[in-house]
Amino acid sequence: MFSFYSRPDTMATTLHALHVALGPVFRLPFGIRTVLFTADPADCARIVGRPAEWPRSPAQRAVMEVSAPGGLFVMPRSAHAVVRRSLRGVFGPALLPAFWPAGDGGNGLGAVVDVSAAFSETAYRLIFRVAFGAPFDAAQMRRATDASTALIFQMMVDFVGYPIRQSPLLAPLGLRAGIQAAAAELRTLYREILVARRAEAPSAAAARPPDLLDMLLDVPEAGAPADSVADIETAISNAIVFGAAGGTTSADVAAWSVYHIACCPDATAAVGAEVAALDADTPPGGPARPLALDDLGRLPYLRAVWKESLRLTPPGLFFERVASRDTVLPGSGVRVRAGTLVAAFAAGAARDPAVWERPLDFLPARWLPGGSAVAPGGAAGGTGGAGGGGGGGGGSVPPAGAYIPFSVGPENCAGTFLADAEGVAMLATLYRAYEVTLAVPPDAVRSVVGWTHRAGSAAPGGKPGNADRGVPVRLTPRRRGAVGGC
Repeated sequence: MFSFYSRPDTMATTLHALHVALGPVFRLPFGIRTVLFTADPADCARIVGRPAEWPRSPAQRAVMEVSAPGGLFVMPRSAHAVVRRSLRGVFGPALLPAFWPAGDGGNGLGAVVDVSAAFSETAYRLIFRVAFGAPFDAAQMRRATDASTALIFQMMVDFVGYPIRQSPLLAPLGLRAGIQAAAAELRTLYREILVARRAEAPSAAAARPPDLLDMLLDVPEAGAPADSVADIETAISNAIVFGAAGGTTSADVAAWSVYHIACCPDATAAVGAEVAALDADTPPGGPARPLALDDLGRLPYLRAVWKESLRLTPPGLFFERVASRDTVLPGSGVRVRAGTLVAAFAAGAARDPAVWERPLDFLPARWLPGGSAVAPGGAAGGTGGAGGGGGGGGGSVPPAGAYIPFSVGPENCAGTFLADAEGVAMLATLYRAYEVTLAVPPDAVRSVVGWTHRAGSAAPGGKPGNADRGVPVRLTPRRRGAVGGC
């Protein structure tokens, strides 16, 4: 397991290799603890979809307590349910119209860029300007992005090292200094935003639309009167959760999408044709009109690219839970005793050859009308992969648990709808403006696993396993004129 510390690019490949060699169920040591992994779709659906029976593991809670103490992922389930109900009215279609003017601002794209960094800047700009109503300047945005990126990596280091790194006896060694420093930087940043919002004059609040920040400040504490407001520290923790999760996951999947498209000539051609059709009425040589909300409905192939990228390279590899009682996993039939650590290996279920047609291939067409998302006999005929990236668009639906990139059940990702729309919009904006090719060989881009799963590549001279960059690409302008939008 030492390689998981020094070479974060090995975790995804190791888990997938074990899945192939040992089958859908296997045990793996994480430091001094052992976790039972299952990639069986029915097991994954049960484990992730029933949080009362399968609560988050002590290791996960320890990580979240230092990253976002008192926040959404460690609060009591009753309080969690209150926040979730409030979120449903905030993270949804009502936010989308504001995405376009908020996203416009450019990323300083040049001939060769790290598209991961460009997407990250765009995603965080959207989160801060739309969800949080905070018009950050470039320096503040970079500060937030850098601190969030550092926190995401340190969270996985802390998770794998549980319970050694968390031992009070070892505190003088500073084993958690990295995660504590990143979390402290974000708390300072978010405290500035939330304190300013709480002091906002009523007339100023009435002159703008409500946003996520309002909700985080208005939700009462567990057991408090309904008309009370949130403790500022809890609100800060929840802002960290939504800022880091919302900015990081969308940017990571968008960067993976660019990588997959660049490695597939058919996808490159299909994306180029689809975005060109958006400008069919624009005079030759004239500036392209800004991307509009209605354009999302005219991009079925890019939406399929997004879904296929979520399948092959999801933002999270697995969901670790602990059995609350003795039970039998419904798909694999494995007996599990109370207290057993079990990981729903969702990334493995999304590559299950018993479910998916050509599971290791990037096939966006599987999600299009008339396509076949799953292998013969692998369809479910039900709600299938609901809870992550939407349902299927092809001719068959994967079984429950086979496609859950954003989790599933009552505690699935509250921002799934927004992430799907944001990701497609970012890709459409990029490909309308540029022809995109990899600036490095395909095998130079690797899976790099922090708390999220991103694409990484080492800068020239970088040490093995060091992901100094994301996905370097070469950009060739498609047309003259500015392209607005995200």
